[in-house]
Amino acid sequence: MNPRALNPEHEHWQRGIEAAVIYAREHGDLRVPFTYRVPARQDGFRLQVWTAAGR
Repeated sequence: MNPRALNPEHEHWQRGIEAAVIYAREHGDLRVPFTYRVPARQDGFRLQVWTAAGR
């Protein structure tokens, strides 16, 4: 079990939510391709890995 997912105050969780909201607004879904790169303001956050870990 990944303890980061249990603590919504954790920075990693917050960054994931922020990146997911941005992606969903731009693409209309959360089917993030593995090759997707987040915008520069997300500083290399791996959204595709974050969403896959939550499935």
